Amino acid sequence: MVRQLVCLLLFSSIAVTSQARERDDYFLLQLLTSAPEFEEKYTADVQPSWYSVIGNDALIGDRITDQYYTNALRVSALYHIPRGFLFDGLRLFGFRCADGEAQPGEYCELPLGRSTNRDLKLVSYGYTMQHSMYTPYEHAGRGSVDNYGYENLSNARYYDRPFSAWLSAGRQLIIRGLDGYQAHEFSVGVVGPAAKGRWLQEKAHEYPFTGPSPIDGWNSQVADRLALQYSAKFATHLRHAPALYGDLRFNHFSLLEAGTIINRFGYGVELVGDWPRRRDCDYFSAAPMIQLSFAAKAEQGKVDMLRDLATQVQMYRDGPNYNPVRVYHQVNAFLQDITNVINACHDDSQCENNGLMDGEISALQSRAQDINRELRNSVLSSCQQMGVYTQVSVDASVHYVVSNYLIEGDIHVPRHADDNSSDALMRDGGVLEVTRKPVIFSASMGYRLGYADRYAIDFRYHYRSEETREQKTPHMWAELGFEVKQGWGYAVIPALLVIAAAHNQQNWPQ
Repeated sequence: MVRQLVCLLLFSSIAVTSQARERDDYFLLQLLTSAPEFEEKYTADVQPSWYSVIGNDALIGDRITDQYYTNALRVSALYHIPRGFLFDGLRLFGFRCADGEAQPGEYCELPLGRSTNRDLKLVSYGYTMQHSMYTPYEHAGRGSVDNYGYENLSNARYYDRPFSAWLSAGRQLIIRGLDGYQAHEFSVGVVGPAAKGRWLQEKAHEYPFTGPSPIDGWNSQVADRLALQYSAKFATHLRHAPALYGDLRFNHFSLLEAGTIINRFGYGVELVGDWPRRRDCDYFSAAPMIQLSFAAKAEQGKVDMLRDLATQVQMYRDGPNYNPVRVYHQVNAFLQDITNVINACHDDSQCENNGLMDGEISALQSRAQDINRELRNSVLSSCQQMGVYTQVSVDASVHYVVSNYLIEGDIHVPRHADDNSSDALMRDGGVLEVTRKPVIFSASMGYRLGYADRYAIDFRYHYRSEETREQKTPHMWAELGFEVKQGWGYAVIPALLVIAAAHNQQNWPQ
């Protein structure tokens, strides 16, 4: 089955690559597997943002718990592409202005005639590497702890989930639009002893932290398995508006994860606030944005000109273009003002000749210019913060888990784990099972402090309900992350771990 899946992915990637060369479009599957032409064309001149994250349950308090989702290291390089893309189904269409570069306030013709500015997207594309470790409840195997052991197999029967480690590398694709965003990731890796979870945890205990070693429970970890995994998040703005000099977004989203390790889907909501509001934006248009104009034919009178303008405004208001609420209200009010002037002069021919309408027309002309500026500002834009900014976010979701190899991969008790035990399983070896819970609740809360688009530091707190029926407590952990737009950005977390290890040198093994 795995071999067939790999062959299918390779074949699909080759097929869509050949099609993309004929047309400047790229399938999602291609971008998540192999897209050298896309990278050369759109990322070669873009400096990536390096994002390094360490997740650990020790970050939530003053004691090391070492249980459940006990540690994760993740490094990503993301290219925030300044050019706009059309998104149609499963494809991205690239386009440029006539001179090859979009300028602020410049509108570009799109390759699809029926496109609107709802179809235009901004893309972040890049790579990621991750190592994760999962362990049972910290006291589950502590019935017989000797001077050097930690999780002894004498109590493996009481483990509430298997030991497991997951090593992977993949590609990310984040697609942001006026109505929301999508995040896709495809990774290839391995779960089991080949992921070196035991080695990493024991070394971490010996050097950066003070902890027991060896951790014998790793002898019971899940067996090796190839990890092919796809995950996606589809978020839609329920509310996106300025608030308290900042920018507030309330979203709802659906989640999907499928592959050889985890299969699940879910739904959730999130609230994200940025302060101050983003500015210094480069604008892109995905539809012929209306430019309200009083241009009239030589034989056309003022009232007829206003009627044409009213028709133009009404067509724009009722058309397919995206209109923020504030612009929609302004266009409605503008249309009513035009109608009022027309009604006032409908039967008065003097309005055409004696200049009585000049003041009204001048006011309407000014209103049209204001609305044109609003329309330009409502087009999708690639914005970067200037100076110091903060971001606060909260989310909650519920998942239905179809399968999870990290839990259902069984606890493999080796032969002679405890020859003196009265339990035949501990003497002769065997397999223990745990019972997966199908419905899981998750929540998180995070804070970011950043400077422009160059540096940022994140801290995020996570909560997850019990994943197995045997699990003793919910799981809580935190993540510390750093975003750096410099070539050395990938080394931030490793450097911190080296500093922590040096600081703890007096406790190193002799």
